[in-house]
Amino acid sequence: MNKFMSWLEDSFTMQKVIPFILTGSVIYFYNVFKSFVPALPDLTPILTYSFGIITVIVTFMMGNQLMEKLGHPDYVINAGLCAVGTLLMVAMPLGDNADSISSLMGNLGAAGIAVGLIVGLYVGWRMTFFCVAVVAFLVLIYMAFVFPKVEGGTSFKMKELPAILKNPVMLGIILMSFLVAGAYYTGYSYIEPFLKQVAMFKDNLVTITLMLFGAAGILGSFLFSCVYDKHRYHFIRASITLIAVVMLCLKPASKFTWTMILICMLWGMAVTAFNVTFQSETIKAVPEEASAVAMSMFSGIYNLGIGCGTWIGGLVCTHASMGYIGFAGGIMAVIAILYCSFILIPQMKRK
Repeated sequence: MNKFMSWLEDSFTMQKVIPFILTGSVIYFYNVFKSFVPALPDLTPILTYSFGIITVIVTFMMGNQLMEKLGHPDYVINAGLCAVGTLLMVAMPLGDNADSISSLMGNLGAAGIAVGLIVGLYVGWRMTFFCVAVVAFLVLIYMAFVFPKVEGGTSFKMKELPAILKNPVMLGIILMSFLVAGAYYTGYSYIEPFLKQVAMFKDNLVTITLMLFGAAGILGSFLFSCVYDKHRYHFIRASITLIAVVMLCLKPASKFTWTMILICMLWGMAVTAFNVTFQSETIKAVPEEASAVAMSMFSGIYNLGIGCGTWIGGLVCTHASMGYIGFAGGIMAVIAILYCSFILIPQMKRK
């Protein structure tokens, strides 16, 4: 564990990830134009691996390898399948209609990072990629034989795009995705070195904290399912406010182990609640035939916010102190909650 963490610290920095994050943003925008020019090549698989297949595989491998390490080789397959079943419960796949299925993938981001870290420790990155390739191929064959061919729905026309861009609610949602993602990743991009250098956590405790961060997202999804429909606007305000409070408390909470872990869990819960809430708001803000384009715009700007937040966090670490990344992200989150409370929500109510 120490060797692996040292390798991460010495040879890997978050700045190296920024080009890949920005590439994801470009692909999301590219997909918007592809809907109007079907002849363009499909680059969606680049993102599919990030959000779908890799998540399933590493989840299976976590349960599988855990049983192997505990000395129960007869239960490795059972444990892997149980882990995948839990993943599906968290992702909550929903049948929107007879022709489509959607999942709340916002629950999987932080947990996926921690799971990937653990799986890499157990089986090595080469074997992990090999498993991903094999299972992805099997899933492809399964989907080809199981899923029926369906006719395309109502197409989105290019002339309808200005209507989305002139929609004040949609523009507000896009701005919120940028601000909140930027605030979140100003701190989260550097959470591991923050926990080690500022909170003085040991390597094993860092891993446990990141796992609890991701697991807390399940609670965020649960609260969304129970509270959002009844108290829509209060829930929106609460999720963003909690992100701001948590980030501003990041450094003070680092003085005690239990407060740091609690803050990280509240952080994971709040971010997941925000993600699923604003995915829902994006779909509500536009006509049904434009929802795919609107979600692509939302996701693209969100990824842009991730890249900018990581960049801002890097500047804070370089020119100030790593302990201040929470304050930097907290300021962006405060701006987000002010904009949401006094501009965006009144626009939603008028609509």
